Amino acid sequence: MAVSKWNQEWYDKGRAQRLAEQLKAHQTKTSVHLPLATHHATAFSFWRKGWNSVTLDEIKQHIRDEGKANSVPLDYLATVSYTHLRAHETVLDL
Repeated sequence: MAVSKWNQEWYDKGRAQRLAEQLKAHQTKTSVHLPLATHHATAFSFWRKGWNSVTLDEIKQHIRDEGKANSVPLDYLATVSYTHLRAHETVLDL
């Protein structure tokens, strides 16, 4: 399926933000929370697909590339299921 340039940009933004948030969380030893909503559902849909497409290996490599992996081992990084993320959203939407 062909994706428009605009939707691809949102997808790429989602991936970039996920990597940036993971690096920040690594540096501050905090967790990453998926932003919940936006005013434009289609854009957010592609952004979220980009966010969710980032793999654990890509996160670890990004942290290493930024030279921030020296102080804290990357073993603590773990993925969670989509269902787990949706459960957090449901609680927050109440």
